[in-house]
Amino acid sequence: MKTIYFGCLFTCITSSVFSQFSIGAAANYTAYKGDFGKSTPGAQIRVGYQPSEKISAHFGFTYGLPIKESSSVMIMDDLGNTINVPSNIKYNFKTFTLMANYKFIGNDETAGSFYGQFGAGLVLVGYKEDISGNYDHNTYKYPQDQIEKSNENGFTINLGLGGEYKIGMPVIFAEAGLALPANQVNNYYVENVIPTHFILTLGVKIPLGSNSDY
Repeated sequence: MKTIYFGCLFTCITSSVFSQFSIGAAANYTAYKGDFGKSTPGAQIRVGYQPSEKISAHFGFTYGLPIKESSSVMIMDDLGNTINVPSNIKYNFKTFTLMANYKFIGNDETAGSFYGQFGAGLVLVGYKEDISGNYDHNTYKYPQDQIEKSNENGFTINLGLGGEYKIGMPVIFAEAGLALPANQVNNYYVENVIPTHFILTLGVKIPLGSNSDY
């Protein structure tokens, strides 16, 4: 009898906790500002958790499609003569985010709601330069200013606004956010190569619990 009781209790507790989680997928568009000034579409997956009607949080991973920028590489021969050959610089952005949401309009009983967001992100960017033009490889052998393959990263402070609408079990959401490079640690300036960027996101999330109003 005790085994049945504790089994039922464990099932109820795990079901209650499980019902507070959701999974989601979204398409997004990121516009990087500053000297970089490039934009890219991307895809995001996220896991959400809602401990109360007004407060929720999610952990997300975003992959941005590669950004290509036309450039040129100066190549030298054995005699010191140089030519400029067309090249492409390719950037790959990946972002991990942890965001907290607070609903200021609507709740679990309404079909739609609006919320504010605040959190942090870790942005990873890899880049390399590939020579795309044709030239005499036997004569010109020594690239002078070709960018080597490398990786950089930086933290951001993120904030934004969002809205969601229930269509049965799935929930459609749309968000607009701003990511600011974090360049202060213990009141000291630290270099952050990640530029300020704006993010637009449109996606769908699904509650994992059958009785969840997430």
